Amino acid sequence: MNLADIGIAVRAARKKLKVSQVELARKCGLSRATISALESGKIQELGFGRINAVGKCVGLELAWVPTLQPQKVIRTHTLLAQLRKRYIWWEIPGSEPTEERIIAQVMELGSYEDTQSLEEKIGLPKMKQVLANAKPGWFSSKSWNYWHLRLGVSESNHVPPMPRRNYDLQTQL
Repeated sequence: MNLADIGIAVRAARKKLKVSQVELARKCGLSRATISALESGKIQELGFGRINAVGKCVGLELAWVPTLQPQKVIRTHTLLAQLRKRYIWWEIPGSEPTEERIIAQVMELGSYEDTQSLEEKIGLPKMKQVLANAKPGWFSSKSWNYWHLRLGVSESNHVPPMPRRNYDLQTQL
C-alpha cells in the first residue's frame, strides 16, 4: 500500500466517521495540512509513527501490513549508502557506521518508503537480526514495540525490554 492508497483509505474512513480534517488532525496530534496532503495524495514521505497515528484515529491498521510496490533495482550497498547520508548525519568524518547501525536508524526514523525499500532489499531476517542485536539508544520505546510486532518477533503483551546502558559507578570513581 503506497501513500496515495493510504490517503484514499483515510479519507473514506474519516468521511464514514463524519469527522473533519481539523478534528482528525487534533485527535492524531498532526497538522490539518498533513491530513489534507495525505488525503489528496500530495504528500511524498510520512513516517511509520504518523501513519499509525492517523490509522488508529480512524480505525485502520495501515502501516502494519504494507505491500511492496515494484521499484527500481538498487544494490543493497548503494541503498544503504543513500540511507546513511539521509539518516546518519552526526557521524565523525572517517568513521563508518556498521550496516546494522544504518538499518536500525532507518527502522527508527525512516519514512514509509525508505523502510519499504530496506525491507525489500535486505529482507525480514536481517531486520530481525538487527532488532535482536540492537545496542542501547538505537530504538525509542515506540519503535522497539512497533518493530517487534511488525516483524512478528513478539506478541503484543510479550515485547522484551529494550537494551539498556549499564552504568557501573564504582568503576568510574
